[in-house]
Amino acid sequence: MAWIKITERWDWKPNTGTTIVYQSGNYNVPRAAAKLAIDAGKAVRLRKASRDAEPVELPEIDPEGEGA
Repeated sequence: MAWIKITERWDWKPNTGTTIVYQSGNYNVPRAAAKLAIDAGKAVRLRKASRDAEPVELPEIDPEGEGA
């Protein structure tokens, strides 16, 4: 499972005949769903510091290694 923040409505179809509609907000979803939502530009990855902590957005990592 992975924490994500949906930034705009996203429909996930885990199998034929099933559609799960996610509205804006934070969700704990299967990793496959998180990857699809992020790749579609509809979500950002979140991380929790501890079990009881609120999820927070991860900073974006520059794939070319160039920092600010």
